Amino acid sequence: MNFIRFEHINVSCKDIDATKKFYQILFPDWYVRAEGVFEGRHWMHLGDNQFILPLMMKLSKSVYIRPMKVLA
Repeated sequence: MNFIRFEHINVSCKDIDATKKFYQILFPDWYVRAEGVFEGRHWMHLGDNQFILPLMMKLSKSVYIRPMKVLA
């Protein structure tokens, strides 16, 4: 059987610590692989040696982000 899997999926969240706790309940072997701040937003890579789930705090409503262009 062939399985299709994602390399990673970016997740925006309001509370990065609560989101981390939620996913660690689902996947108890996952740990924080890296974390930091980018453009004023706290980010975290949560996962294990095979999977990664990048988490990033949502921006405030006053900031506008231009949608990415989808390439066909």
